[in-house]
Amino acid sequence: MLQRLDSDRPAGAHLDISCVDTEATADWHVALGAKVIERFEHWIVMADPTGERYCLCACEPFDG
Repeated sequence: MLQRLDSDRPAGAHLDISCVDTEATADWHVALGAKVIERFEHWIVMADPTGERYCLCACEPFDG
């Protein structure tokens, strides 16, 4: 999912990645160079290697 931001961040959008197991997915992303910024009950805020933020969201991915 792509969300429009109400802030002046350069990207102007925020990516949410739907996944069944947020912890396992976060571990995989960290192994690829991302960083965990903050954990919540249903999502984890991550930063990619360039510092752009995105979220891993605990929900079934869309089957479309």
